[in-house]
Amino acid sequence: MDAAYLNDADDDALIEQANSDRRVLLTQDRGLLRRRALWLGAYVRGARPDDQFQDVLDRFKPPLAPWTRCPACNGLLSAVAKAAVAPVLLPGTRRTC
Repeated sequence: MDAAYLNDADDDALIEQANSDRRVLLTQDRGLLRRRALWLGAYVRGARPDDQFQDVLDRFKPPLAPWTRCPACNGLLSAVAKAAVAPVLLPGTRRTC
């Protein structure tokens, strides 16, 4: 399971990405959910992020696999030897990990 996130995209761009990737568009924008062009969308309940997160987990029950995707690009992570990445680690990271 993965996710796509666009904070600064307009409604048309969000719909286009959701449709082309066959994703469920999660939003609290009811007007966006009423757009006929949207393939599939769902209203996220709750005012606080913790409540919204719990709502999505409860209703969609996604398979959770923490620490398997890159937070920058959403690509799958793969194991590497520490020696292979040691030259690019910051000193504090190198000491503690």
